Amino acid sequence: MKTLQEEFDPKQYLATYYPEDMRADTDVLLRVSETFEGMDDVSVEDLAREIGISREAAENLIILIFLSSVFQELSKAYPAGYIDVLDVGGGPTIYQHIALSLQADRITHSELSERNLKETLSWVADEKGAHNWDAYFSLVQTILLRLRGFNPLLANDHERKVNTILTSDSVRLFRQKVRDCLRGHVVKGDIFQPNIGLEDQGQKDLVTSNFAVDSATSDKSEWKKGMKNIMAKVKPGGFLSVTSLRNADWYKAGDKKIPNANIDENDLRAICAEEGFTIKRIKMIHGSDKEVDGYEGMVFLLAQKNPVTAT
Repeated sequence: MKTLQEEFDPKQYLATYYPEDMRADTDVLLRVSETFEGMDDVSVEDLAREIGISREAAENLIILIFLSSVFQELSKAYPAGYIDVLDVGGGPTIYQHIALSLQADRITHSELSERNLKETLSWVADEKGAHNWDAYFSLVQTILLRLRGFNPLLANDHERKVNTILTSDSVRLFRQKVRDCLRGHVVKGDIFQPNIGLEDQGQKDLVTSNFAVDSATSDKSEWKKGMKNIMAKVKPGGFLSVTSLRNADWYKAGDKKIPNANIDENDLRAICAEEGFTIKRIKMIHGSDKEVDGYEGMVFLLAQKNPVTAT
């Protein structure tokens, strides 16, 4: 019987969920952003139908909008930038690093699957045949500049660099920023091992995990173990950003159905309370066809680890 790592084909996964030709004009982005920000639980099916885009496109735009909002929160907490980020279960994707790279000095992309690591390293090295993420860079530029009103005061060197990247006519500088953050930091890690199986024992300013812990097991007790391991890597006062499938029995990677832990927002709220995190924002979307897709929607969480109090 094949393991999860053997079943998972990164090329099929990327083709299914992250098409290279992803596009949206400013009006579409604005409507998606206003709807997502204005409601705690959005029907992605209704939203997609009203705007005239596919549900998969609406989901991807919401993911990028959420991660851009995480960047904005970080820019307030760490105005000088240069934060240390750990992405757990990064898979074969780099979309999750795009907005956050603007505030980061280093991003550690940890992943168990050798095939996924190879796919990520291929992009970092700019190899022929690597997945093309340029459309996603362009979307983040638009989200931050036109929709979220990002307008740095140019008060320090970091803000000047961010402004230069976001106002560039191409995504070349943006791509290079992400590659600089990742180079030398794409490593093997295991969500279910203490310290994520990493040599680096340090805690981080930001720990991110996107469709990783819930998608790595069908056992909710194992999901909880993995979440605790991830949360332990956040330094006091630091942040945790998590996106998860909602009420998922499985998800597709090409023609394969990969089992899922079937969690929802209440599970995330409970573990944040248990592990000493304050939720900064939690958003949900629903409307996916569970019979076809295996899941009902998604959950987006940003939480801050409570500071250590003197005794």
